[in-house]
Amino acid sequence: MSQQWVPIDQLSFREIPTIKEFIELNLGLGGDLYIFRTPSDLKKYGDHYGRIKFSDELSKKSFSKLRKKKYDLVFLYVRDNPLMYDIIKLEQKKDESIICQITGNKGLGPVFKDSLQSPFNHNTKYIVEEFLAQADGWNPIYLLQKTIKRHYNKFLGSFGELMSDIHNNGIVYNDTFWKHIFYNPLNNKCQLVDFGNSFESSNPTDIYDEVLRINNFLYTFFPEKKKEVKSIFDKNYNVD
Repeated sequence: MSQQWVPIDQLSFREIPTIKEFIELNLGLGGDLYIFRTPSDLKKYGDHYGRIKFSDELSKKSFSKLRKKKYDLVFLYVRDNPLMYDIIKLEQKKDESIICQITGNKGLGPVFKDSLQSPFNHNTKYIVEEFLAQADGWNPIYLLQKTIKRHYNKFLGSFGELMSDIHNNGIVYNDTFWKHIFYNPLNNKCQLVDFGNSFESSNPTDIYDEVLRINNFLYTFFPEKKKEVKSIFDKNYNVD
C-alpha cells in the first residue's frame, strides 16, 4: 500500500470503529480501511497534503483539533472479489457531490459512487468515489515529472482536452492544478481530483480567468518551453 495511507487498525482512537462500521454498512463488508496521512516527502508540495497530520497513532485531542478546524477526513476502502478502491471524504461545500457526479460520469474525474450522511454531523455528507489507483496506471503529476517532460506532447494534448470538456460542461475547477492533476501514461488520460472548490458557471470571464491560471501552471511546469507548451495546449483546448 502506498505510503500515503496507513491501515486504520494501526490507529488508536475510539471513533475509528464507528467510522469503519459506518463505511462497511454503506459500502459492504470485507474491506480494509485506510486513512489519509501526510508523508514527509510530500509536504513540500503544499497544504493539500497537510489536511490530516498524524503519526501511526491518532490521539483524540489531535483528531478533535483537526475536526474543529474543519480539516477534511479522507478514507480509502479496499475490497477484494472484485478488487475495488473507494475514496470516502467529507463534502467540502454544499452541492459538491453534484459536480462530482457530472465529472465522474463524463470521465473527467474519479467515478462518483454515492453520497452518504455523516455519522457525526447530520449537516454534512461523505462523498464516495473511485480511487485512481497506482496499480491501474494513475499517478499525480508531481510523481511523473520525468515521464511527462519526455512525452509532453501527449500530456498537454490530454490535459487540453480535459479542461476543454470541464469548461464545456459549465464547470470552473477553481483550484491548484499542480496538486490535483492525475495522469495515466498507459492510456494517455488526465483527470482532476477534488472538486471541493469548483463551481458551475457559464460566465466567459470565469473561464478566461481559469485559462490564465492554466497558463501560469504550464509555465511553471515547463519553464524552458513556455510558448511551445501553450501552443500545444491551445490546439487541444476547444470551448464551444
